[in-house]
Amino acid sequence: MSKVRIKKDIVMLVPPARHTMRSEFCPLGVGIIAARLLAAGHRVRIIDAGANRSQDYWRRVQRLQADVFGIGGTVTQLRAMKQTARMVRRSNPTAWVFFGGPAVLTDHRATLLKDADALLFGEGEDAVPAMMEESLPPRNGAFGRGWAWLNTRGVVQFSGMASPVDLAALPSPAWELYPLDTYLRNTIRSRGHAIMHMMASRGCTRKCIFCDRRVTGSIVRRRPVTTVIDEMQELSERYHELALKDFYFFDPSLMTPSPWLDSLMEQLTSIGRFTWGGEARVDEADRHLLQRAGEAGCRYLNFGVEAATDRLLDELCKEITTDQIREAFQLCHETGIRPGALLMIGLPGQTNDDIRSMQRLLKEIRPSFIHVSVAGPFPGTALERKYRDQLLPIPVEEYGDYFPEKSLFASLQIDVESARRQIVDYYREHVSPQGYVNPIEYC
Repeated sequence: MSKVRIKKDIVMLVPPARHTMRSEFCPLGVGIIAARLLAAGHRVRIIDAGANRSQDYWRRVQRLQADVFGIGGTVTQLRAMKQTARMVRRSNPTAWVFFGGPAVLTDHRATLLKDADALLFGEGEDAVPAMMEESLPPRNGAFGRGWAWLNTRGVVQFSGMASPVDLAALPSPAWELYPLDTYLRNTIRSRGHAIMHMMASRGCTRKCIFCDRRVTGSIVRRRPVTTVIDEMQELSERYHELALKDFYFFDPSLMTPSPWLDSLMEQLTSIGRFTWGGEARVDEADRHLLQRAGEAGCRYLNFGVEAATDRLLDELCKEITTDQIREAFQLCHETGIRPGALLMIGLPGQTNDDIRSMQRLLKEIRPSFIHVSVAGPFPGTALERKYRDQLLPIPVEEYGDYFPEKSLFASLQIDVESARRQIVDYYREHVSPQGYVNPIEYC
């Protein structure tokens, strides 16, 4: 007998963190999951607190009616995720609620399952649509890979991380479910023109101790170049009234030399009407690559500089040196690409001398953009494991009360708020008065 498929009314929610501001970028992964659910015949809505004022988000949540609620975010959003779940349960007592995103990658599964029926571990583009084809809750505990739940005895069960998805088989995000004009107008306000962000690949082979690669993995997977180009063209045409021609790739391995990257730049060069930027590593930025990228429309690249001394770079397992940082930024200046510096403060062992070294390095490399982050020893990272005995004794759901302004470490040799102010003030006074400084963030 064939399975009777019950179409569901599903709401995907991204709740606010305490520091949530008007977001410039939509949650792409949520949109791809939504596209697959729509293709299966389900009704789907996306509510992202980053596209609304926080109070508007909570007003909308109070009125929601649906069969399934998927709530995702980072550790700093964990409290709001639980509050969202409790709120939707009051008006939807029979609904099925699951949590996803980096927030679930903690050692507190039983605590999280007090507010959710299940936890999604890993990429959800396959796992969520497969689950939605089942009766909920699944009969006989028939959970596929990627889920944690409580059995009938109240014991946590875990089926393992979801298998990495085939990026070539993924649809484009369900753009129609986003308030895209809101995100784009936010970029116009902050950057002076419309920018749309893209996902062309997933995975990172590096071992920086502040990153958690469990969701996307350590093997680089890439979407077909034609799919990426088609998305850029579709979005540019859809939002031509906002003059959308600039795209930012949030891929940690975008600029890693490969035949795929050669093909992407060849097609972008042929089209000739898009500009773009992305994230890159200083040890991969040679003159030929940067010249080729510039010809293909690349106008800016952001590098994970993090620290200004080889000692701290080694501590972070960055596998780069300060000499490589200087060389990459000089090559960017010579090839006409605006380089940005992603910086990190609040590391154990970081001193005021290290902050002064960072100021001197900024004067040398002359970035057009800086982003100063507070080091976050989030659950599951090597940074958290290494310094676990130095963390503040607070529940993980309270992390969002500290970030991004304060450190989670009990004792540091620097004051992070003062250090950030010193770096930003020095950058604006001695390096680039017109340079862009990203609002304080966490990493």
